[in-house]
Amino acid sequence: MRHASELSLPKLQQLVTAIQELLYRDEDEQGMPFWNPDRTWEGADVCEELGKLMTHYELAPTKPDFYPPFSQGDVPDDTDVHRT
Repeated sequence: MRHASELSLPKLQQLVTAIQELLYRDEDEQGMPFWNPDRTWEGADVCEELGKLMTHYELAPTKPDFYPPFSQGDVPDDTDVHRT
């Protein structure tokens, strides 16, 4: 498992683009893609797809690991509210 900070900027951009598409890319009746801010999601499907992305970018654990959890300062302050 890699730490997100180990990804190159292009790889991070690819990952974020893939997440945006997963969450907001939709298709109209003619099959044309568009960004849909009101797109509805199925929780399990979204989690499965996010897991696939994490695995693709080697950000998912492949075995039980004692990789230290995030410490104060490892995550930007604006994301702190998302941690439990």
